[in-house]
Amino acid sequence: MTIFVVTSPKHASGKSTLAMNLTEYLRSQGKTLYIDTDENKQNFEWAALHRSGFGFEHFSLQDHPDELVHRLEIAKAQYDDIVIDIAGHDSHVLHAVLMQADKLIIPMSADAEDQEVYREMLQLAIGILQFNTHLKVYGVLMRAPVDLELAEIKARQELLKEIPGAHFLNTIIYEDEAFKEAQGLGRSIWEYSTEQGKRFDQFIQELMADTAQPA
Repeated sequence: MTIFVVTSPKHASGKSTLAMNLTEYLRSQGKTLYIDTDENKQNFEWAALHRSGFGFEHFSLQDHPDELVHRLEIAKAQYDDIVIDIAGHDSHVLHAVLMQADKLIIPMSADAEDQEVYREMLQLAIGILQFNTHLKVYGVLMRAPVDLELAEIKARQELLKEIPGAHFLNTIIYEDEAFKEAQGLGRSIWEYSTEQGKRFDQFIQELMADTAQPA
């Protein structure tokens, strides 16, 4: 049983894109639950349009912040995998969720001015690791501009790797309208874009290959 937490301190970071398509992959491997905490309805609409095959639950952290933690305790006995899509603000709920998580995934931008907020996010994760010692932390370069030269992308990725506390994946997810269009149709990226589907396969392989799945 594995709990994946996808979070970022930045708005429009691509975290829901990662969470949705990770859910799509995991549902083919076992019984999967996607927990959404975004206040907008886009993720709910994607789940409603999407074919069945995974559980979906939405929690409002503004109105009922403790319900998510309580539900997670119960869901662990009901599902093989749980994907939690949650904002990366330093909060009681995020702390409580990370205390139970196995894999923390942080989508990160290539913008140099964003690096400090990622350092703060990773400092939070380092603090959690003192108590949840099996938590694995991953950073992935997400929504990279397609007009940047490959050498520039690699240089920015190396900058991210200098931030301690996480394993930075080699896969780069480029900005592409295919992700938004697939979401609007209730589809996974594999169903909509062969090119981006292959790139997402690389992300999945790296994420799963790092360590054996916890029992």
